[in-house]
Amino acid sequence: MADPRLALASLFVSILMLSIAHPFFACPTHCESEIKMQMYLHQVVSGPTHNQEVVFKSTPPIEFGRTVAFDYTLLDAPAPDAKIIGRAKGTHVQADQVNAGDFSHFSMIFQQGRFTGSTFQVMGMTPPNGVWAIVGGTNELAMAQGIIQFAIVKGTPNVESYRELNITAFIPTVSIATGSFVQYFDI
Repeated sequence: MADPRLALASLFVSILMLSIAHPFFACPTHCESEIKMQMYLHQVVSGPTHNQEVVFKSTPPIEFGRTVAFDYTLLDAPAPDAKIIGRAKGTHVQADQVNAGDFSHFSMIFQQGRFTGSTFQVMGMTPPNGVWAIVGGTNELAMAQGIIQFAIVKGTPNVESYRELNITAFIPTVSIATGSFVQYFDI
C-alpha cells in the first residue's frame, strides 16, 4: 500500500506543474494591460449649443442636491472644430453641504478609433482640477479600473470649458470564458 504522504506530495506537484503549464491557471508576466489616453471634455453650460441641463434646482448659495444631466463631447483637441472621439453621458449632483462640489457619475462612450463601441464607467467629485475613478467598462474595456486626471485648460466661467483628460486604465488580459490571453496595445 502506498504511503499517503507520498500520494499527497505527488498530487501537489501535479497541480503545480499543471498551473505553470496552462495559461488559464497562471499569468505569464502580467494579467492586465495598461492603457494611456489623452483627450478633452467639452462642457457647454449655457447658450444655444449647451450640452447640460439642470433637472433639479436647489437653494443658493451651495445648492445642495442640485442635479444636472449632461451629454458632453470628448475631443482630440481643446477647440470647437476638433474631432469628436466620443461622448460623456451622465449626471452631476451637488453633494457637498460645505463647499460647492459636484459628485459625477457617467459613461464615456468611444465613437472613433480602436475602442469604438467600448465604454468606461466613471465616478468621483468634480472640482476644477482633480481625479475621477474608472470603475468599469464594456466591450474591449470590460472590467477596466483606473483613474482620469483632469484639469480645465481653456474656457469662460459659466459658459463653457475644456478639460484635459489624462487616462490611465488597466484591463484584464485573460478571457475567463476561453482561458485565452488577449494582447492589448496603448493607443
